[in-house]
Amino acid sequence: MAVRIFLKYIYFCTVATTESLAESLQGRKLLVIFFIFIFYSCNDLNNQKKIITISQTITKYDSLTYNVINKGDTNSYYEIYYGFMDANEMERTDSVLKYSYIMAEKFHYEKAYFDYLDAVTRKEKFQMDYLNFANNDFQKLKNETKKEIVIWLNKMLKRRIITIEQLNAIKNK
Repeated sequence: MAVRIFLKYIYFCTVATTESLAESLQGRKLLVIFFIFIFYSCNDLNNQKKIITISQTITKYDSLTYNVINKGDTNSYYEIYYGFMDANEMERTDSVLKYSYIMAEKFHYEKAYFDYLDAVTRKEKFQMDYLNFANNDFQKLKNETKKEIVIWLNKMLKRRIITIEQLNAIKNK
């Protein structure tokens, strides 16, 4: 009952205020401006663009790296991986090396072994042929890079990601 009385009082006050304002020309202008303002304000609430701050971006990156490093989360790994693939080449290669190494060594994620190998060879401007390992000629690469690749391929063989035939095809070149 008290709520009904209160609502009637508010309605009466609103009508009385609106009527007294409408009586004067200035009041009418204010009312029109007020309603236009309310209309556009409500319209802007629906059309606002989402603003992403640097802080939010850093926080998201931090949570993604945390999930990769501590949990081995493949979804976070993919988001970081493809995010870095859009970055400049030097930053991309070093970052992909770091996170693919973690995912491969710590969590034994098979795709990360290939991503790491791909990043190592891309750093030397070399394109790996994964369909036919015999087509990969590492003679053009630096000795350090060759050693790193052979060590990595042995790890892949140990985890049964590649076969002994694939490894021998590369070593025989």
